[in-house]
Amino acid sequence: MSQITPVEEQPEPKEDMTYEQFRKAYPDVQGNLYGTSERYITDLNWADVAAKFEADEELGKVRNIYYLARNYEQEYVQKGQAKTSGEVG
Repeated sequence: MSQITPVEEQPEPKEDMTYEQFRKAYPDVQGNLYGTSERYITDLNWADVAAKFEADEELGKVRNIYYLARNYEQEYVQKGQAKTSGEVG
């Protein structure tokens, strides 16, 4: 009989968090979002960004808000969309 290996659990966002709340909670993350990157302010789930920032070693090293948002989107949003749309990636 095969043994089921548990999938590594991703932390769930604790509660709703705005971009402004994220910035206050993580003052060591520097920089600002300008131009087209301002879409991250409303497009991202900042509670989930915070949870992944705490759990993901690579993401946790990022100290610029633009790169943090971009890396989060590439790692979690785009891959999640690929999985739900049936794309292989």
